[in-house]
Amino acid sequence: MHQQGSPKRGKPQSEPEIIPPNSRLEPLADGNSEIRVFVAGRGGQRTYFVKPGPLTALVAAIVLGALLVITLVVVLGAFLISILVVGVIVVALIICGALRGYPRRLW
Repeated sequence: MHQQGSPKRGKPQSEPEIIPPNSRLEPLADGNSEIRVFVAGRGGQRTYFVKPGPLTALVAAIVLGALLVITLVVVLGAFLISILVVGVIVVALIICGALRGYPRRLW
């Protein structure tokens, strides 16, 4: 079975960027600040965080509205089912009470 050897040790593919501790990250061209995330191993990744736009707010509002509608449907359904159960119990108690008194009237 053929096994791959380990990569040759030599000059890394990318050079690490050294940022002095007292330096500030400058804003990008669009005015947003940059946050850099470095992972263990070779190289690093850049992660950009930007302020949410109008589309993000619209999607968030739609998702929140959908969750509220689902919650309302579940609560309303539980309320209607509980009304039905209480009604059946009341009718059963009335019928039981009427049947209990029925044999006494015959005697």
